[in-house]
Amino acid sequence: MKFTQTIKLLREANRQTKFFIFMFVLYTLALIWTTVQAYARLEYSRSDEQKPIQVRIPNLDLENTPLKK
Repeated sequence: MKFTQTIKLLREANRQTKFFIFMFVLYTLALIWTTVQAYARLEYSRSDEQKPIQVRIPNLDLENTPLKK
């Protein structure tokens, strides 16, 4: 079906069909928009990722501890 035929059928459709098509297009656009926002936000939060902080604890001299007998 050609684009012009589709437009002609849409113009001749009743009010409920036009409303259904409008709502379908609206919900599809909202779904696409929220998906793009979610991926953009995820990418933004991952771009600020920092390496984990490593704390170096010095080795205790076990020979000088009071537990050794």
